[in-house]
Amino acid sequence: MPAADGKVQLIAPGGSTLVMRMTYTNSDEADQVDELLGYKAARLAAPDGGIVTRIALTNALTPSAALYDQSVTEVKVVLRSFFDLLFYISQGIELPASERQKAMTFGGESALKDVITIRSSGSKPDDAFLAVRHHGHWFFIRDHDLLSKDAFQLLMVLFALQAASGSAGPNLTLPVGR
Repeated sequence: MPAADGKVQLIAPGGSTLVMRMTYTNSDEADQVDELLGYKAARLAAPDGGIVTRIALTNALTPSAALYDQSVTEVKVVLRSFFDLLFYISQGIELPASERQKAMTFGGESALKDVITIRSSGSKPDDAFLAVRHHGHWFFIRDHDLLSKDAFQLLMVLFALQAASGSAGPNLTLPVGR
């Protein structure tokens, strides 16, 4: 699925691998991303003169398979479950004052507190991108909070990918040719 700016595309070739195809305007832009992510991705020339990289995100616990040609950079990642991700996000929810003493918190501030901000209010917010009423309080993401909106949309993509991967059913192994 391409991003709104057309620069990033996620491709799910099957299994537990996800391939990101990223398009850059120039080598400086590609160098900045390589530096931020701590790797040097293989680069291809794009028809418009830009640069394209393809990164296969694979589970660090799975042995490498020669599924890709040299133009795809394999990056091993330690995967967390979708529920782990929701747990970390939940630690950054701004709770109403009346609920703070009742809340159980684990490990202090959320590592994702700068990525997604979920606010609370006693009344329905006027400027909400999304709002949910729960136990007499409104929890919401502000419409002008682009970072939180993007993070929430990424959560929806990850949830959809995980839901799709679990729908295939069990694998069966049958003896053949004895």
